[in-house]
Amino acid sequence: MQFLQEKKRLSAKEAAMCLEIKQHSEQHLADILHERQILTHEEFEDYLSQFFQMPLAKQLAEELDENYFFRLPRTLLLRYGILPFKQEDDILCIAISQKPQQELLEDLSLFSHWSVRFYYAEETMIEEYILMLLSKQYAQDSPATAMERVYDIAQQEQDDHEAAELVLYLILQKAIEQNASDIHLEIFDTIFRIRLRIDGFLHNFWQLPKAMHSALVNIIKIKSNLDIAQRREPQDGHFRIKWQERLLDLRVATLPCLYGEKVVLRILGAKPELLSLESLGFSDENLQQIKKMLQTPYGLILITGPTNSGKSTTLYSMLHTLLGQGKNIMTIEDPVEYELLGINQIQVNNRSGLTFAKGLRGILRQDPDIIMIGELRDTETAAIAVRAANTGHLVLASLHTNDAFSAVLRLLEMGTEPFLLNSCLLGVIGQRLVRKNCECCLITEKISINNKEIIAKRGSGCPNCHDLGYKGRLAVQEVWLPSETQRQALLNGQIVADIRRQALREGYCDIYHDGLAKIAQGLTTLEEIMMIKFS
Repeated sequence: MQFLQEKKRLSAKEAAMCLEIKQHSEQHLADILHERQILTHEEFEDYLSQFFQMPLAKQLAEELDENYFFRLPRTLLLRYGILPFKQEDDILCIAISQKPQQELLEDLSLFSHWSVRFYYAEETMIEEYILMLLSKQYAQDSPATAMERVYDIAQQEQDDHEAAELVLYLILQKAIEQNASDIHLEIFDTIFRIRLRIDGFLHNFWQLPKAMHSALVNIIKIKSNLDIAQRREPQDGHFRIKWQERLLDLRVATLPCLYGEKVVLRILGAKPELLSLESLGFSDENLQQIKKMLQTPYGLILITGPTNSGKSTTLYSMLHTLLGQGKNIMTIEDPVEYELLGINQIQVNNRSGLTFAKGLRGILRQDPDIIMIGELRDTETAAIAVRAANTGHLVLASLHTNDAFSAVLRLLEMGTEPFLLNSCLLGVIGQRLVRKNCECCLITEKISINNKEIIAKRGSGCPNCHDLGYKGRLAVQEVWLPSETQRQALLNGQIVADIRRQALREGYCDIYHDGLAKIAQGLTTLEEIMMIKFS
């Protein structure tokens, strides 16, 4: 920062502001400068190369030659974060993200007789290429062989920091290839296992030596800016990796258990391709009802479902639909799962006092048109949301309930007055995720639903779906727009179960029947839908 101030690219006030933001948000300094239009990422890298007095590796991806990379030992590359990438007139060119220390120069002289020239490159880029090239030898392995190789590395170098980093990368690589949503690291009396959550179910992938547990947990904590000495209390953090030109956000949660810390990493795409509402699997009738709600200038739209039911995807798709209409759209989330260009997003930070309620009150002073609330968790947040929906704002929010009608019950239990809820509630979307039939091994079968035989399809199991018969997930949904009779029942204090029965009498299609329709379309199986019915 001092160097940028000396170059008159940053004022003392801007430097103080950026450092404060970095302290509270843990953002990379380059991102903070870029967001505030002080310096682009390219300009920031150029200044760093001047500061370290090294030329900038501007086209690292194009110039990277694997033959030179493998001339140095793996441990040396990982320990110092260096990337040999090309040769220039008998000089080995090495990318590095900081000024080379004397210890590095001495170690290089032991392993290489080349003259070297250092180039500056971003640390995350160097790390990505190092680990990508080191893991390349495993890419063509069968799943069983890949697991054996990971086990061998962990067995041979159980306490080695660099080995733990490579094992972590290989685990991440496999998780991303398998479209896993979560990675579970679990330690028991005799085993240390790695499980991946794929399409909602946990699968065993590796069983590693117990001695590797500590090194692997520590490397995750270091990357997530967590306290490696704190092993008796839960901790939460996150870190980012660059994967095939795409930033991935890893949310980390640690928990002390009987034999050591359990760690869960949730994989989030930092910049996903947003799905359109049409691609989310809504029936034509449900889709039209959602669009009708979104065309209303003010009111409350709720999205309900348990954890991992796709609520965030639906919320972001709705916001994407509302973009470009001359509206001030703001969100308050915990966490901000996806960054949306053109939308002002706020990350909840309870440690600094930025709660949902406090952030929401701040948003209301920013002249918003549309507000998205990541979750209605408490009475105060729910009260502010309902008040905002009643005073000319379109409010989108999620709730953890099992169906659409339970959302009304939850808000009433939070102390929301029935007349206030009745006057602002536009509708409720309830959804769940079910596993989707694998399209590579579909077979036809006869099944019985409500004493009626129908022709349905299911996956029989193949290498593409790991013999499970399922590949990917899809949403089953219900969209409830209260009718006048149902609103009157709400005002009269009728129980939610009675309102639901009234809606069904008026032709309402619930999640279960939407699931049956998707069975008829060959998209999923009766077993998956019955799990929803009885959950």
